[in-house]
Amino acid sequence: MPPADALQLLALTALGADFCSACTDPTLQHGRRCGAQRLGSRALSHKEDRGLDSASRNTVDAPLVVGIDCGKKPSHLGIAIASVSHDSVVLEDVFSAHENHKRLGKRGYRESFKQRLVRYLARRLKSNASTLVALDAPLGWPRGMRRALQHHQAGRRIAVTSDGMFRRETDRFLKQKTGKTALSVGADRIAWIAHDAVTLLQQIRAESGLEIPMAWGQGPPKQPTAIEVYPATELIARGLEASGYKGKAEAHRKARDNVLCKLESDVRDRIDKSLPRLSRESLAPFRERLVQTDHLLDAALCVLTGAAFLSGNCMPLPPNLDIASRREGWIWFNRRAARSHDNDNAAEEGAG
Repeated sequence: MPPADALQLLALTALGADFCSACTDPTLQHGRRCGAQRLGSRALSHKEDRGLDSASRNTVDAPLVVGIDCGKKPSHLGIAIASVSHDSVVLEDVFSAHENHKRLGKRGYRESFKQRLVRYLARRLKSNASTLVALDAPLGWPRGMRRALQHHQAGRRIAVTSDGMFRRETDRFLKQKTGKTALSVGADRIAWIAHDAVTLLQQIRAESGLEIPMAWGQGPPKQPTAIEVYPATELIARGLEASGYKGKAEAHRKARDNVLCKLESDVRDRIDKSLPRLSRESLAPFRERLVQTDHLLDAALCVLTGAAFLSGNCMPLPPNLDIASRREGWIWFNRRAARSHDNDNAAEEGAG
């Protein structure tokens, strides 16, 4: 910084001027776009650093959840970022590669969307140590697959059952508790997405210099951590259909609108405190985009599951599966999804 600018900075500091949390550009006009904003950090602008409303002002130091709906193509990535204070989830940002890539900064020579995304997320994680990254993608592979293929040769018998080779312990647990069958990372196209997801996570680690370990205990983290989630379970927890909302047809958009209506009614009625409450004020600016794109809605659902994890309202990891889960990965989901499934089964048995 030039000497004159340094003197100006000291003078304004003495006068109590406010500064952007992403730069040292002094300004008394908080609506003005600062250097950090020109670099694409929308959430770190002067206006938003001071808070768009009372809810965001009260969550400056609150835990942050970054929800990522992973996809094979960059255009299929959905990102949602929210702060969590007590039982309130305040959406700060929702964007995808297709519609809002400009916020990630000026594009460098031959720089891809993912490269800019990695830089942006690295900055966000470094700005708040209590950040949880919730990814909608498998983050590990079945132990049976590793054992079966380690010494396998073409044409030889595989001494592991197909279920043991292609499904993880968490897949079986999810099916048992929610009735939902997750795509098999060992035998489905989602394996490509899983590979990209763990690569993205490693790239964020390299860019930020942070360890970003997997989280195995619920509650606010003391350092940025990551978990695997499944958005469909968040719908099950709220008594909604976990299918029919993905796609571009009008029926799919209507289904997404119904999901958002339910989230808004949960805020109003507040029937179950184990369900994270999404701030209606923070949802409003993003509502139409969440209706238009299922990747963005899934990212927002990832955030809600992340908020449940922070408050200790996810299904606990069974002690007998702890070792397996650390190798294979674990899907965290709201414990109410299991209760909803149990209630559905009881109703069916009563009707029978």
